[in-house]
Amino acid sequence: MAKAFLSFILTLFFLLPSPSLAEGQATEKADSRSATHHGELLTSQIYGIRRFSLYSSEDETFTIQIERQENGQWVTEAINSSIQPWNNTVPTLSVIGEDLFLIKYIDLAYASIMLDASGSWRMTSWDVCLPLSPDRFFSIYPNSISIYTHPAELSAPMWIYGSLLPMDLESLDTSSLPLNPDDVKNLIDPDGWAVISSADETGIQAMYMTPDTQQPVLCSLYDGAPVKVIDSQQDWAKIEAAGLTGWVPQASVVTGFDMLKVTQRFPELCIWQEILTDEAAIYAAPTADSPVLYSLQHMDSSVVSYISVIGSTSDEWYAVFCPRGICGFMESKWFYAGNG
Repeated sequence: MAKAFLSFILTLFFLLPSPSLAEGQATEKADSRSATHHGELLTSQIYGIRRFSLYSSEDETFTIQIERQENGQWVTEAINSSIQPWNNTVPTLSVIGEDLFLIKYIDLAYASIMLDASGSWRMTSWDVCLPLSPDRFFSIYPNSISIYTHPAELSAPMWIYGSLLPMDLESLDTSSLPLNPDDVKNLIDPDGWAVISSADETGIQAMYMTPDTQQPVLCSLYDGAPVKVIDSQQDWAKIEAAGLTGWVPQASVVTGFDMLKVTQRFPELCIWQEILTDEAAIYAAPTADSPVLYSLQHMDSSVVSYISVIGSTSDEWYAVFCPRGICGFMESKWFYAGNG
C-alpha cells in the first residue's frame, strides 16, 4: 500500500497540470459568469452532469461552487465562499472525476473532495509535501492520519486513527489545515480507536467470538489493523474490525498516540483493477449473501488503490480497510501479490 500510495501522491503533485478554462471544458455560459456575486471567475470545469467553478474576491478569499445539471439548468449542490490561501499560496482547482476534485496549492499540498454515499461533498484527504523536505509526506483522512518521515521508511509509514474535525466542503476552513506533521495531533481525537499489535509478536492476532481462546476464530488481524474498542473485560478487549465484532487479548490493542509506534504488517496484496466486474464488491460480512456496501467497478481507481487487506476470515475472504472511510470484506480472487 505504501509504495502505491507514494506513487499516487507524486503523480498528483508533479504531473497534474494547473487547471485552465480550456482544460476544464468551460462553456459559453460559464464565461458569461466571469463577474458575479461570487467574485471573478478563475476557472470552470464540466465533468459529466456537474460543473466545478472557482472564483476569487477582492478580500482575497475564494469560492468553490459545485453545480448539477437538472432539466437543462445548473443547480447548486455545494458551495464554500471562504476558501483561504494556505502557506501564502492561492488555491487552484483540478477535477479528477464527476465525484472527485482537488483543491491544490501549487506543488505543496492538495485537498481531495469527494461526493460520499449520503450525497455530501467532504474532504477525504489532505496531503502535504513538506517544502523543505520533499521526501516527507503526511496525509489526513476522515478517521486517520499517516506520516512518512524518511525515505528509508516509506514502506512503513506511521498511522494514527481517531475522530477528526468535520470535513464537509461547505464548512471547510483550508487556512487551518496543518503544514507540519507535529501539528496534525491537534486535529485528531484517538479515543475509542486502536491498532492491533499481536500479543505473541507474530504479526497476526486472532479475533475470537468470545473472550476465550478455545472459542472459534472470527478473523485473523494483521499488525497495524485499525479497530474500534467497544468494551474491555479483565485481560480482553471487545473490538470492531471491518464491521465484525469480536474479542482479542488486551495486550494486543494499542491506543492513543502510541499507535504511531506500531508498524503495519499487512500482506503485499493489490486489487487487480483490470479484471473487476459487477461482482467485485465490498460486503458487510464475509459472505456473498451479505449486503453490498460498495461496488468496486464504479469506484474511482485512485480510491481502489488505497484499499488494504487488514485481516482474513478464510482463504476466500479478506477483511479490508481504506483510509477514505471504507471497510468491509472482499473475496480474495480480486487480489494479486504486489509490491506493497
